[in-house]
Amino acid sequence: MIQQQSPPPPYLFLEDLLPKTGWGLYYKFMLAMACANSVVNAAAFMSLFYAIPLSTCENLVTCGILWGVHISFLLGKSCGGYSSNCLSDIYGRKRMITYSLLTIFVTTFTAAFAYNYYMIIVAAFFLGSGLDNNSCTVRIHLAEILPKHKRGFYLAVCDVFWTVGYLLMSVFAVTMQRPTHVEHRAVDMKLATWRVILALSGGFSLVLACCSALLEESPRYFLHAKKEFLAVLALKQFYAINRSTYGNSFEVKDQDLRYFVQDYGLSPMPEEVGGLNSVKGAFKLCCRGTKLSLSYPFRSSTVTLMLVRIPLVVFSSVNLNVLLAKLLSQHHVTSGLGVIYLDYITNVTMCSSFEDNKTLYGNFFVLAINIIVGQIIMLWFLDKAGRRLCLVIPMVVSGVFLVALDFVKDNMIRMIMSSFIIIGVASATTNFSVINIELFPTVIRGTANGVTNFFATILTIFILRFFHLFADWVFMVAGTMLIVASLVANCVDDLKKQPMVE
Repeated sequence: MIQQQSPPPPYLFLEDLLPKTGWGLYYKFMLAMACANSVVNAAAFMSLFYAIPLSTCENLVTCGILWGVHISFLLGKSCGGYSSNCLSDIYGRKRMITYSLLTIFVTTFTAAFAYNYYMIIVAAFFLGSGLDNNSCTVRIHLAEILPKHKRGFYLAVCDVFWTVGYLLMSVFAVTMQRPTHVEHRAVDMKLATWRVILALSGGFSLVLACCSALLEESPRYFLHAKKEFLAVLALKQFYAINRSTYGNSFEVKDQDLRYFVQDYGLSPMPEEVGGLNSVKGAFKLCCRGTKLSLSYPFRSSTVTLMLVRIPLVVFSSVNLNVLLAKLLSQHHVTSGLGVIYLDYITNVTMCSSFEDNKTLYGNFFVLAINIIVGQIIMLWFLDKAGRRLCLVIPMVVSGVFLVALDFVKDNMIRMIMSSFIIIGVASATTNFSVINIELFPTVIRGTANGVTNFFATILTIFILRFFHLFADWVFMVAGTMLIVASLVANCVDDLKKQPMVE
């Protein structure tokens, strides 16, 4: 008797099915939410490093406190970000987007109304965790529904809006350099501008947290959680909203989606588990997810991306923006604090105004605009030239110019070289964030991002803390690290216009 074979599935990948839902109102709303999250994320990120220098106009702040705030922030990004990114694989993208936005709101307001710097140091840890989780989860949530032909373009758009938020917060902070004194009911009151900066940046995140309730959970997460019927329902809702028609006319069945997402033995935690058992279960799943990301077949991708990410985090476009602006303004940086805080000019005080440092701020904003230039370049080439090429070339260009920077004394030539350095690093960082999402399956997509970011951020703490040990040849070190990382980047898989790894 001949055994009847089951018919092949109508779709091999979820990317084959998603275009049928159309590109309409809901997907545009998701993109708008992702861009708004990026703006708020950047504003909250920069608010801390503009607010602390301004607070020295009223209070005496030691270098130890300045280091404490930044180290706490980076530890939050590495340890807290890793933990919360793991939880996004366990509890879903939508839930963690809301929680991360609420975390940003609570921590910025806590810092704004703090009565001592130790509260700010604690708030900085949770702020770093919330920012890292929000940035990662929002991009993953968006990438999991994007068409494969435009995935790189739309993810790069989020980075452009991040830089818009970075510039807006910088302009706002510069215009509020001095604390304002007001008189109200015959009582002198001091409106501390640094508190206003923190509170304002956090207030927008609360609005977005409310708007995030309108988002649908990722269909890929539903498939990982073995809830095929909810994935079908989500796709039908996408179809109905995008095409302004009845969702029931979208023909898809539960069994059509069953094999899109592999669980790799990481079964989701039952919803009825609560209390201490829930914490234990989440911890075990985090450990197993981390082990999977460091095991075959993902070990090579994880290690490669970890090595490539180190120079992109240590010498990020934000750090280089401050460092190069001070180089062009003849401000000699002798401490890592000079890279972290734009207003850190002397060890006595950071309370400065725009009028006192017009050259420094002018160079800073000129170089900052180049970050957007690099990201716009990626908008056009990321889905055309491919991921690997768009990662290697910018890193090589930036590395070469950084090495050559020590041998150039003319300030105009240095400005041109610095612009190319910023453009290259910004382009490579945008490309890297796309690759880091594409090369891992749904079950560990957030976890892998946390793993690759963890070691790079920890290393950043040590390098910046001991920056004064090699201040004279830091550009040589940065350039060498970028060139070596570009060689490692040649091993990265290129998924241009291809389905993401599942």
